[in-house]
Amino acid sequence: MLEVDDDERALIERYDIDQSMVIRGYDEGLWKRGALVGVFGALLAFFIVNYFLYDRTMAGVAALLAWIGTAYWWVNEKRETIYLKDLLHGRSFKCISIIDLAKKEARLDDMCQALRQVVESAKHWDGVEHRDVIVLPPEEAKDFIVKAFY
Repeated sequence: MLEVDDDERALIERYDIDQSMVIRGYDEGLWKRGALVGVFGALLAFFIVNYFLYDRTMAGVAALLAWIGTAYWWVNEKRETIYLKDLLHGRSFKCISIIDLAKKEARLDDMCQALRQVVESAKHWDGVEHRDVIVLPPEEAKDFIVKAFY
Protein backbone atom coordinates (compact mmCIF):
# COMPACT_ATOMS: atom_id res chain seq x y z
CA MET A 1 0.00 0.00 0.00
CA LEU A 2 1.29 3.42 -0.97
CA GLU A 3 1.58 5.80 1.96
CA VAL A 4 0.92 9.47 1.24
CA ASP A 5 0.70 12.39 3.62
CA ASP A 6 -2.31 14.70 3.93
CA ASP A 7 -0.93 17.28 1.48
CA GLU A 8 -0.27 14.63 -1.15
CA ARG A 9 -3.69 13.07 -0.62
CA ALA A 10 -5.28 16.53 -1.03
CA LEU A 11 -3.45 16.99 -4.36
CA ILE A 12 -4.50 13.52 -5.54
CA GLU A 13 -8.12 14.30 -4.69
CA ARG A 14 -7.96 17.84 -6.10
CA TYR A 15 -6.76 16.68 -9.51
CA ASP A 16 -8.73 13.40 -9.34
CA ILE A 17 -5.74 11.28 -10.31
CA ASP A 18 -6.59 8.27 -8.14
CA GLN A 19 -8.37 6.77 -11.18
CA SER A 20 -5.21 7.14 -13.26
CA MET A 21 -3.61 4.08 -14.76
CA VAL A 22 -0.16 3.37 -13.32
CA ILE A 23 0.65 0.24 -15.32
CA ARG A 24 -1.31 -0.90 -18.34
CA GLY A 25 -1.56 -4.65 -18.40
CA TYR A 26 -2.34 -7.09 -21.16
CA ASP A 27 -6.01 -7.82 -20.46
CA GLU A 28 -7.20 -9.05 -23.84
CA GLY A 29 -9.95 -11.64 -23.51
CA LEU A 30 -10.33 -11.05 -19.78
CA TRP A 31 -13.96 -9.91 -20.05
CA LYS A 32 -14.81 -12.97 -22.16
CA ARG A 33 -13.36 -15.28 -19.53
CA GLY A 34 -15.12 -13.23 -16.84
CA ALA A 35 -18.43 -13.66 -18.65
CA LEU A 36 -17.88 -17.42 -18.79
CA VAL A 37 -17.09 -17.57 -15.08
CA GLY A 38 -20.17 -15.42 -14.49
CA VAL A 39 -22.31 -18.13 -16.07
CA PHE A 40 -21.46 -20.46 -13.19
CA GLY A 41 -22.43 -17.80 -10.66
CA ALA A 42 -25.65 -17.18 -12.56
CA LEU A 43 -26.57 -20.87 -12.65
CA LEU A 44 -25.87 -21.24 -8.96
CA ALA A 45 -27.99 -18.19 -8.12
CA PHE A 46 -30.82 -19.36 -10.39
CA PHE A 47 -31.02 -22.81 -8.80
CA ILE A 48 -30.76 -21.51 -5.23
CA VAL A 49 -33.44 -18.83 -5.66
CA ASN A 50 -35.70 -21.14 -7.64
CA TYR A 51 -35.33 -23.90 -5.03
CA PHE A 52 -36.19 -21.67 -2.07
CA LEU A 53 -38.72 -19.26 -3.60
CA TYR A 54 -40.21 -21.36 -6.45
CA ASP A 55 -40.25 -18.21 -8.57
CA ARG A 56 -38.53 -18.43 -11.96
CA THR A 57 -38.83 -14.70 -12.62
CA MET A 58 -37.07 -13.83 -9.39
CA ALA A 59 -34.55 -16.60 -10.05
CA GLY A 60 -33.87 -15.12 -13.50
CA VAL A 61 -33.29 -11.66 -12.05
CA ALA A 62 -31.00 -13.11 -9.38
CA ALA A 63 -29.13 -15.06 -12.06
CA LEU A 64 -28.62 -11.93 -14.16
CA LEU A 65 -27.34 -9.96 -11.18
CA ALA A 66 -25.10 -12.85 -10.13
CA TRP A 67 -23.72 -13.14 -13.66
CA ILE A 68 -22.83 -9.44 -13.78
CA GLY A 69 -21.40 -9.45 -10.26
CA THR A 70 -19.36 -12.61 -10.75
CA ALA A 71 -17.97 -11.43 -14.08
CA TYR A 72 -16.99 -8.06 -12.59
CA TRP A 73 -15.38 -9.71 -9.57
CA TRP A 74 -13.42 -12.10 -11.82
CA VAL A 75 -12.14 -9.31 -14.06
CA ASN A 76 -11.16 -7.15 -11.09
CA GLU A 77 -9.25 -10.03 -9.50
CA LYS A 78 -7.43 -11.12 -12.65
CA ARG A 79 -6.66 -7.81 -14.36
CA GLU A 80 -3.06 -6.87 -14.93
CA THR A 81 -3.79 -3.14 -15.24
CA ILE A 82 -2.92 -1.28 -12.06
CA TYR A 83 -4.55 2.02 -11.09
CA LEU A 84 -3.36 4.52 -8.52
CA LYS A 85 -6.35 3.66 -6.31
CA ASP A 86 -5.01 0.08 -6.15
CA LEU A 87 -1.78 1.40 -4.67
CA LEU A 88 -3.52 3.84 -2.32
CA HIS A 89 -6.02 1.34 -0.91
CA GLY A 90 -3.94 -1.81 -1.23
CA ARG A 91 -4.23 -4.72 -3.64
CA SER A 92 -2.83 -8.22 -3.68
CA PHE A 93 -0.93 -9.31 -6.75
CA LYS A 94 -0.59 -12.87 -7.96
CA CYS A 95 2.04 -13.97 -10.44
CA ILE A 96 2.81 -17.25 -12.14
CA SER A 97 6.45 -17.27 -11.08
CA ILE A 98 8.79 -15.61 -8.62
CA ILE A 99 10.58 -13.94 -11.54
CA ASP A 100 7.32 -12.35 -12.71
CA LEU A 101 6.62 -11.20 -9.16
CA ALA A 102 10.09 -9.61 -8.92
CA LYS A 103 9.55 -7.87 -12.28
CA LYS A 104 6.15 -6.55 -11.17
CA GLU A 105 7.64 -5.33 -7.89
CA ALA A 106 10.44 -3.51 -9.74
CA ARG A 107 7.92 -1.92 -12.11
CA LEU A 108 5.77 -0.81 -9.20
CA ASP A 109 8.82 0.71 -7.50
CA ASP A 110 9.59 2.67 -10.66
CA MET A 111 5.97 3.78 -10.99
CA CYS A 112 5.90 4.92 -7.35
CA GLN A 113 9.03 7.00 -7.99
CA ALA A 114 7.37 8.55 -11.07
CA LEU A 115 4.17 9.14 -9.11
CA ARG A 116 6.14 10.91 -6.42
CA GLN A 117 7.48 13.31 -9.04
CA VAL A 118 3.99 13.86 -10.47
CA VAL A 119 2.62 14.73 -7.03
CA GLU A 120 5.57 17.07 -6.41
CA SER A 121 4.97 18.82 -9.72
CA ALA A 122 1.23 19.01 -8.96
CA LYS A 123 2.07 21.45 -6.17
CA HIS A 124 2.77 24.01 -8.92
CA TRP A 125 -0.25 23.36 -11.15
CA ASP A 126 -2.32 26.25 -9.80
CA GLY A 127 -1.98 28.61 -12.74
CA VAL A 128 -2.66 28.30 -16.41
CA GLU A 129 0.31 27.66 -18.64
CA HIS A 130 0.32 29.01 -22.17
CA ARG A 131 2.62 27.67 -24.83
CA ASP A 132 3.05 28.85 -28.36
CA VAL A 133 2.87 26.06 -30.90
CA ILE A 134 4.42 26.94 -34.20
CA VAL A 135 3.12 25.65 -37.52
CA LEU A 136 5.74 23.58 -39.28
CA PRO A 137 6.20 23.22 -43.02
CA PRO A 138 4.50 20.03 -44.36
CA GLU A 139 7.63 17.85 -44.56
CA GLU A 140 8.88 18.89 -41.11
CA ALA A 141 5.39 18.32 -39.69
CA LYS A 142 5.31 14.81 -41.16
CA ASP A 143 8.75 14.00 -39.71
CA PHE A 144 7.71 15.38 -36.32
CA ILE A 145 4.54 13.29 -36.26
CA VAL A 146 6.39 10.13 -37.22
CA LYS A 147 9.05 10.71 -34.54
CA ALA A 148 6.53 11.67 -31.87
CA PHE A 149 4.23 8.68 -32.25
CA TYR A 150 6.65 5.87 -33.16
